[in-house]
Amino acid sequence: MLYDLSIPWSPSTTTRDLENTITFSAALGYNVIALNHIIDGPLPSTITNPLPKLDAGPPSTSSSSSTSSSARAPQPANTTTPRRPTILHRATLVYSDPAQNHRMPGLAAAYDLLARCMWRDMVSKRGGSEHLYAAKTDTEIRKRIQKAKVLSNERAEH
Repeated sequence: MLYDLSIPWSPSTTTRDLENTITFSAALGYNVIALNHIIDGPLPSTITNPLPKLDAGPPSTSSSSSTSSSARAPQPANTTTPRRPTILHRATLVYSDPAQNHRMPGLAAAYDLLARCMWRDMVSKRGGSEHLYAAKTDTEIRKRIQKAKVLSNERAEH
């Protein structure tokens, strides 16, 4: 069973594209999604959440009458349109200076979820020309960490 999906967001993402992605994720069975805003570099002095506020309720497919009748039988649920998932706001901060840690509470207050990735030029410190950069998925992160460990072990053996 699927529980969470992280959907990348940037200021150039249109509302229509976002709505289509949310509808598609609901059709795939996700019941919770997180719009992910990646902040690369120093935190701005004023921390605001630019992610759009979207209704997490079911998408409206038709206009209904405002007249309510308690004598009418309940309508069956629409089985062709999946229920919209719960929408969370997530910030991923990619940083290299630990001095930014004092600003994390302000960032955490502006979002539902907070992820932080500290990246350093680990390989070049050991004499290589490669450097690690922020990965987009946990799988990529694990692979890069494993690669860095292998490189470190190989250099230690020589």
